[in-house]
Amino acid sequence: MIYVTTISSDWPTKKQLDEIAEEGVKEIAGQIFRAAVRLSPVYSGAFRASWRIAFNEPREDVTNGRGPENPIRGAAFRWPAGFKLGDTVIISNNQPYAELIEYAGWSNQTPYGVLRLAIASVQYL
Repeated sequence: MIYVTTISSDWPTKKQLDEIAEEGVKEIAGQIFRAAVRLSPVYSGAFRASWRIAFNEPREDVTNGRGPENPIRGAAFRWPAGFKLGDTVIISNNQPYAELIEYAGWSNQTPYGVLRLAIASVQYL
């Protein structure tokens, strides 16, 4: 049996492949995050503004709301420093009622939850 391989100087290096993969993870996580913010129900804006992204362990902070007359606009996607391929990307919302919104149909604005719909809406690369 004869095996033939070719080596091309045009092939990406491992470092370049890692950078491409990291960009892909960042893009998909960003799409999910932005969709979760967009789909979030709004009363005071606290739920919408409490979306967080972290690696390997969830963040535990929340954003307090203002009131229905002046709601918070939402959370901005910021990719935290320190991501390495193999890390677990965690998108979470730590409002005490987040599970009720996601799994119990607690909001008439989003009776089917938020994060599961956000994940389903992602356009994979």
